[in-house]
Amino acid sequence: MTLLERITNKVTWADSLQIMKRLPDKSIRLIVTDPPYGLNYNDGEDLAKIRERAFGGDKSKMKPRPIEGDGEVEALELFKKFLIEAKRLLTPNGGCCCCCGGGGPKPLFAQWTLLMDKYLRFKHAVVWDKGGLGMGFHYRRNYEFMLVAQRGNTCIWNGGNTTSNVFRLGKIIPSAEQHPTIKPIELMEHFIRLHSNEGDTILDPFAGSFTTAIAAIRLKRNFICIEKKLAYVKIGRQRIKNEISQLKLF
Repeated sequence: MTLLERITNKVTWADSLQIMKRLPDKSIRLIVTDPPYGLNYNDGEDLAKIRERAFGGDKSKMKPRPIEGDGEVEALELFKKFLIEAKRLLTPNGGCCCCCGGGGPKPLFAQWTLLMDKYLRFKHAVVWDKGGLGMGFHYRRNYEFMLVAQRGNTCIWNGGNTTSNVFRLGKIIPSAEQHPTIKPIELMEHFIRLHSNEGDTILDPFAGSFTTAIAAIRLKRNFICIEKKLAYVKIGRQRIKNEISQLKLF
């Protein structure tokens, strides 16, 4: 059994780049992922700390939960290495949909966009409108980007001619038991549905709490989801187990 076969539709606890380097060329139809943004998110000094303590539950249990590799320089270097492997792994009509922070104070989203266009072919920056007013000074953060790129001249498209480049969906305020940057399942479903077909393989090398895996299961796609931190791997395993149990009921 090949490595690709062994990790398909399984929760994989590993370093994502090391696994990606061992996968065969042109073996992935679509990448949908949420890498570290380079914002030092939830390091104990940012606004996420204030928000979680205000809304997340028992204040005595709320401790900083920094994202590994979330420093500006290291996140950018990780993103470059990821894109090099993504280019090799994607099929000729494959796509890459990558969550990305929006706004300032540093234009990291612009750097990411240019990097995607260097290693792949940039297609569009879709705005995820999270509604309401987020945390921030002066300008309040209520959106993020989903940066979309493709391996070749085209990528699979199931959106017809009327799909907006703004996707409106409420955010999740994470509890202490959830990943600090957990994304809605519907967000990942939206892009998986647009850029892949049933039976395709979806890769998420920064799986977090494995939301991409849940979306892939619901849409009858295969998934390869890799996470480096054991605590989130355990959360992912339980979520997937619960999802499969629910599907068996219907």
